[in-house]
Amino acid sequence: EEAIRLDPAMSKAYYRRATALIGLAEWKRALNDLRRISVTSTSSSGAASVSPDVKQKIALCERELQKLAFARAIHVNTFALTMRHL
Repeated sequence: EEAIRLDPAMSKAYYRRATALIGLAEWKRALNDLRRISVTSTSSSGAASVSPDVKQKIALCERELQKLAFARAIHVNTFALTMRHL
């Protein structure tokens, strides 16, 4: 947190925080940090130069968020169906 506060453009600090957040299953916050890295990581030609590891972690966070959204949808739909049959 302190490194990001001192230098908001420091990609390495966002990467390390995102890695820690993934370990805590804080998928949305980790994804936000990883996307910030992908936005700020551009080569001199203007093309994105995101490492394969960052891309892999972005994909992991997106998959986990989709799983959570699906689980919430099933829970809500199951609850609604149960209430209709009572």
